[in-house]
Amino acid sequence: MHLPPVSSATPDWAALAEAREQEVRRRRLLRIGGGALAVAVIGGLVAGALVLTRSPGDDRVGPGATASAPRESGGKATGAPATLPGMVLGGSTTIGRTEGHDGPTLVLHGTATGWADSQAPVVDTTRSFTVSAVVRNNAPTGGRAVVTQGTDTYYSFYLGRDYWGTRNQWVFKVQSAAGAQDTTTFQAFSTTRATTGQWTLLTGVYDADAKKITLYVDGVPQQTTAVSGIWDTTGGLQIGRVRYKSKWTDYWDGAISNVQLWDQALPAGAVDALKGSGGTTAGTTAEHSWLLP
Repeated sequence: MHLPPVSSATPDWAALAEAREQEVRRRRLLRIGGGALAVAVIGGLVAGALVLTRSPGDDRVGPGATASAPRESGGKATGAPATLPGMVLGGSTTIGRTEGHDGPTLVLHGTATGWADSQAPVVDTTRSFTVSAVVRNNAPTGGRAVVTQGTDTYYSFYLGRDYWGTRNQWVFKVQSAAGAQDTTTFQAFSTTRATTGQWTLLTGVYDADAKKITLYVDGVPQQTTAVSGIWDTTGGLQIGRVRYKSKWTDYWDGAISNVQLWDQALPAGAVDALKGSGGTTAGTTAEHSWLLP
């Protein structure tokens, strides 16, 4: 019987050690990779569970901003789909922040879908009342309504910007009777031209006892006009548009804020206090208000 020859060569211990080390490293990498994959799978399952169980309310905007009044972005007007208590809103109406103003603003673009409508009278125009708003007009031309009220044919009062021919002034005007006739219109104008791109406080006062209307611009009285009375209408209060000869028109282009109405004729001192507060308070609480800080 022949035995296999016995090798007299010495084993390559260095090569064996290196091969062993490579095997150890390979197994370690396999363990790490498997663990990472498990973490990723578990993380995905948890995230999916969170998405499935999150309530709709969890989509709220973070601290310092709300869905109705997002923060200002780049000094421009920004907006979100609008909601305003007691108002139905046009499809393009948004509420947001506008440069130069501290508080929510109704952002409108001079279109037929930008407005707010109470759908029922807010002001009793047979009695004294005051209407006020802080506005920024972006339109260089055209009549522009801030706050109005009327019927399906005509307005009973109108606070805004009047523009025709060479006239470009702030105005508070009223209708003394039905019939949709311009001859029944009484107007109080600003003594200077209406501004564009500037924040302005507009206030219209009707004194039923004295039978007069007065327009204030930034707290300063402009013009007082005698009137025989104001037509009592049944339509809703409008922000950003007016009913004129059975058509909607004078859509506001810009921003409107601090809309307030009092069931009284505010005296000049109260209107001055309104200006001093940035259009937020006249020292007496308004019966109706929107878009206050």
